[in-house]
Amino acid sequence: MKKKLISVLLACALAGVMTACGSNEESTSEETEIVTSDIPDTEEDVETIRTESTSAAIYIGIAGQTMTEYPCESSDNMTPEMLLSTMEGVTGWNLDLADKVKIEDGKITVCFAKTSSLFVGPPESQVEEFAVYDGDELTCTILDSIQYTLQHNYVNSETGSEGIYDIYYCMEGNQPLELPLIGKTLPMDQPYNGLDDAAEGSEAESEEGNE
Repeated sequence: MKKKLISVLLACALAGVMTACGSNEESTSEETEIVTSDIPDTEEDVETIRTESTSAAIYIGIAGQTMTEYPCESSDNMTPEMLLSTMEGVTGWNLDLADKVKIEDGKITVCFAKTSSLFVGPPESQVEEFAVYDGDELTCTILDSIQYTLQHNYVNSETGSEGIYDIYYCMEGNQPLELPLIGKTLPMDQPYNGLDDAAEGSEAESEEGNE
């Protein structure tokens, strides 16, 4: 009788141990599945953050004379500000803006800050390749270069694949662009077509006085 009782107790104890082991295995399996589900798909993440590069270029010079192309690598989200920043780095000019470049209604508007080289002149230490010797040359080169660069990097979808944007210039405060280095002012309501179309400061003031 005692032997049978001992056998029964041993059998129960063994069954309990096996049940506990089975429970631990199931728990471990569940935990493994949870951890595995939290691991990101590395290959998919790489594809998500990958961006393709497209070529862009800036152009430095004076319209109708010499306009030199300087290729630059850019992302597919290239902005006008990035192009102007590249131009600034290449030439050494200060091209500070008072506002973001606006692209709307078939035109591009660039608004300069008063700290830009258009107001304060060339840097003390000029890049030899882009050295200028007077205010006229500096002003013309900056405005022509920006116009040419923007027109050749952006297409006006409203006028077809060959369409170009008109470029408008202004200064901080949304005011007509006064050019102190040459004594002229560019009108805000007319596209830039070279400095020959810019009004002399004295003439502009006299016309406003007559009105």
